[in-house]
Amino acid sequence: MVALGLGGIISMPLAAFLVTMLDPHHIFIGGIFTFSASFYLLMGFNPNVTFGDVFLPLFLQGLALGLVFVPLSILAVVGIPNEKMGNTTGLFNMMRNIGGGVGISIVETMLTRMGQQHTNLLVANVDQTSPSAVSLIRGLKGLYVGSGPVLADQQAYATLFGLVERQAAMVALVRVFQYMTVMVLALIPLIFLTKRPHKGESSPPNGP
Repeated sequence: MVALGLGGIISMPLAAFLVTMLDPHHIFIGGIFTFSASFYLLMGFNPNVTFGDVFLPLFLQGLALGLVFVPLSILAVVGIPNEKMGNTTGLFNMMRNIGGGVGISIVETMLTRMGQQHTNLLVANVDQTSPSAVSLIRGLKGLYVGSGPVLADQQAYATLFGLVERQAAMVALVRVFQYMTVMVLALIPLIFLTKRPHKGESSPPNGP
């Protein structure tokens, strides 16, 4: 989270400066590509990742947040009369919060379902006909032999199932990052449905 916050601290004032010089559409597209790059890097994760592995992707996400939401907050109110600006910014913030909640729910659902699917696929390949599985089970039983033969068997299979679930969760996470990489890029054409702001409309609105 430190990397994410650091990226946001840098990108927010940077984006506010850039919108005074460039078309907000172009800044938004740059933020989308930054988001996509961060998800692409996250696709290479494995269960043994370290803080150093996640720092750059999270830092890029922090940068992307400012590059996306600052110009988006400007484009959302282009052409809105001043007397309606309060209602518009309130609606924009409400939709942003609802969209964030819906997005989190969708991702969590995808992770749960894909995790279960991959668990079933991996479990189907862990049986007595798999030499590697048999060897691993024997090794695990040796670790728990002091607990007695019956309990050692139970603990060995429980540990093996935990390893399978861990691998399945990681595969599901990588697949979600693959989908998100494509989904954020698909947002680029939609931004051109908004109008380009005129001179004097390049300041982000203040939310309620």
